[in-house]
Amino acid sequence: MDDGEESRAFLLKRAFWVLHLELGVPRELGEEWYGPGLGRDGYRHFERHLWARRPSFTVPLVGGCLIRISYRNEGYGDGHTAYEVVHDRWEEPEPLGLCAGNGSGPGLCWEELLSAADGVPSGHDRLDPYTRLLLLLPMWGGDRVPPGSVHRLAQALYERMGMQDARAVATAMLERGGQYPARWTTTGTGVLVNDGIYSTRSPGSLSSVGEGARTRLSEAFSRRGPS
Repeated sequence: MDDGEESRAFLLKRAFWVLHLELGVPRELGEEWYGPGLGRDGYRHFERHLWARRPSFTVPLVGGCLIRISYRNEGYGDGHTAYEVVHDRWEEPEPLGLCAGNGSGPGLCWEELLSAADGVPSGHDRLDPYTRLLLLLPMWGGDRVPPGSVHRLAQALYERMGMQDARAVATAMLERGGQYPARWTTTGTGVLVNDGIYSTRSPGSLSSVGEGARTRLSEAFSRRGPS
């Protein structure tokens, strides 16, 4: 399903966000995360509908790239959410990561996540910063976040999910470090990399892309964009 009205309709449903983010939620939150309403069976029914429709979303970046988020279901048990970065000058998209039980990540540090959420290019305002932040959050992983991060995530959880104890939930999610915790560093050439064992942006990982691709991904999240 293309990034049209039918895909964007999912963004108005609390159940979508519960499922989109649940792999990065600490298990101890339990029913606090799922909340009242559908119940576990209801969420699983909604999940089957979600994978059957296979929505996709695009998040344009200020530097000229865009992030494509695609729900893919290529067979029983093979459902995953693919994140890739696209630019007109690139021959093919660069993979950012996969959100799944056996996925790959992280693809974003916290500063890149906020830059992508807040950096709405002129004429591309269909998705507000709260929505952009939560759409991209599954690709975040890190061992630290700056002051104010809990408040920022709590705002998004409250505005898009109606999360009543949003601050406590945001605190637990950030303390976990994401679905794929990792430490980020900057190389001598200014490229952001991490030490995640399943990250496309980790030079020594099982999922690593090449040096040129890591450079392109790092540049994509700078306000100047790819050189």
